[in-house]
Amino acid sequence: MTSQEIQAQLERADFASTLQISTYREEGEQIEGHNDLAGTVFRVQGEGGGGFELLLTDKAVKMYGAGPALTLTIGQLKKHIAQGLPALEAGGVYQRLTFVGD
Repeated sequence: MTSQEIQAQLERADFASTLQISTYREEGEQIEGHNDLAGTVFRVQGEGGGGFELLLTDKAVKMYGAGPALTLTIGQLKKHIAQGLPALEAGGVYQRLTFVGD
């Protein structure tokens, strides 16, 4: 799954316009055939300055496959957004959540 495909899925997920969702790669997390998904960090930023990050691990991608893992990750993002965005930690650090699978 390419970074363009990931971005297209995020755009189709219809997040609130007050949120910015970006992605970047965590070093060391790679799976052959899924190199653009495993180790992806999804950063959610709200207009008010709060936000969080969600790391999609290689174990989750292996367990579910690329497409289903991304769909489940989007569901996790929506769940955590509905709970409210936490304030950034000292130094502007985002709270990190991890999606490892079941």
